[in-house]
Amino acid sequence: MGFVAAAALGLLAPGAHAQTASAVEKASRQTAPRTSPAKVQKAAAPVRVGPLADWANGMAAAGFTFDVNMYDFYQANPSAGLRTGNQSNSAYFVLSMTADMQKLAGIAGGSINFTETFFGLVRNTNLAGAIGDTTMGYQPPFTPNDTRLSLLTYQQKLLDDRLVVEFGRTHPGRYYGLPNCNSINTCFQDLFYFNAGFTSPLFGVWGGNVSYKLSENTYIQAGAFTVNPGTNFLSG
Repeated sequence: MGFVAAAALGLLAPGAHAQTASAVEKASRQTAPRTSPAKVQKAAAPVRVGPLADWANGMAAAGFTFDVNMYDFYQANPSAGLRTGNQSNSAYFVLSMTADMQKLAGIAGGSINFTETFFGLVRNTNLAGAIGDTTMGYQPPFTPNDTRLSLLTYQQKLLDDRLVVEFGRTHPGRYYGLPNCNSINTCFQDLFYFNAGFTSPLFGVWGGNVSYKLSENTYIQAGAFTVNPGTNFLSG
């Protein structure tokens, strides 16, 4: 196990909505990257419908909000490229919860963020090296376990939300070196992959990040994260 540290200064043009994971970003209330302002606004003030709406509204009022996403990723080299005739598939069930510590314990600006990922329909022959590359990114990492603790952090906002501290089980890809595509399990930053073995942000490691908003369009942040070459084989 090793150790890596990173620091960055972000400058955002007025009106720009870059894919930014910084917790101080004015449009974002999440710890994961967001790209659509409409989605951010909807996430901030959701309209809940369906049979669980009343229960979800009651839980939100008590301080607990939930998010459920399901994805399926299939890759194949049927007749061209490297390792022809091979294929892989993996279904991701991403379950998240945020606990508002102000509602639960009177701690203004505090929250606990939790995400657990379950893998199903797995047929994975580790095709990453045969499909992805350093330009386009890499395909899904090998998933030997049925489940993975992807995120478990405590986040504290201070100084009128200008200073944000977050630590626990997280991933540098949530703050730095954002990928050039929007898939949660692929296109992870090749710089992180080659130098420290970091793959998808869903494969969390111990770490922490501090962000400070200098102005409306400028922030600075620094973080430190553990490096373990075998992290994809762990449950988190």
